[in-house]
Amino acid sequence: MTRSTDILLSMLGYSTLHFPKFFQGCNLMEAVRGLEHDPERVVDVLTPLIESWDALSDVPIPGLYRQLARRWPNSRFILVIREPQDWARSVQSHLRQRRLSPYNRIQYLPYLPRSVERITELGEKDLIAIHEQHTAQVKRFIHQELEHPKRLCTVDIRDGDVGERICSFLGHPPMSLPHLSGRASEKDLGVSWRWVEMCPRKSDAHYFLAKNLLHFGRFKEAEHHLRIATEVEPDQPKPYAELSELFWRQGRRREALELAGLAVKRGLLRRRLYYRAALGKLIQGNFVRALGLWLGGVQQRRNKH
Repeated sequence: MTRSTDILLSMLGYSTLHFPKFFQGCNLMEAVRGLEHDPERVVDVLTPLIESWDALSDVPIPGLYRQLARRWPNSRFILVIREPQDWARSVQSHLRQRRLSPYNRIQYLPYLPRSVERITELGEKDLIAIHEQHTAQVKRFIHQELEHPKRLCTVDIRDGDVGERICSFLGHPPMSLPHLSGRASEKDLGVSWRWVEMCPRKSDAHYFLAKNLLHFGRFKEAEHHLRIATEVEPDQPKPYAELSELFWRQGRRREALELAGLAVKRGLLRRRLYYRAALGKLIQGNFVRALGLWLGGVQQRRNKH
């Protein structure tokens, strides 16, 4: 739902950022590691990013609503409610056995009686309780503590008019909520095409269109849109990584190595990219940099486990 809401807001003309992790070559999720219990300092770190966009979504934003509301008194909030069991299962499916990232910890730990390392340490009932507590606390904060109920739009996806209600809240003509499942399909392809048509300067629109095109074997079109994605928002590393994967499979190794290096430089911490970038530097004769990148890949493997 955070992705679908992001698409809607960008279609309405707002500059949006889903999952605010990368900014000006910095991985901000790593920058706040160790600050998970200090939301004020987290917002200090994120402030340059926050002030560069109209709308932000996904973790850690939902866990920082108190600080955001007070620092930006004209800000408004959209609380999207799902059926609690569906949300719990979605979280379990998404995070699986991975360690909780700093952003996940900012979001979930305030609602837990103890610190956890992985979401698998929690049962479905625990996650449902998190969902219910968060929903209740957001409403109570905006309505009772701030006494500004007009700053909050609460929508329930089961009602079927989520997009229209968000549009009304923001003063726009009604528009249905686009739905991008994230699983390559004809439906997602159609949503992605519409997103690109309405938001040609949105990197994520081109990125997700390319991902769907790749699924259907339309490689040249996918490459075209991935290159556009790198041009319109050069700070976002995922299009570089996707191009690296595409070129590697096509045997275009030199280009793949170069693009892996660009993805790493912009903050994407994937060990495969580190190793690939290290190989590129080795070929260039930059042994010191190659060793540093290779060790970075080793560290990412350790972090994952």
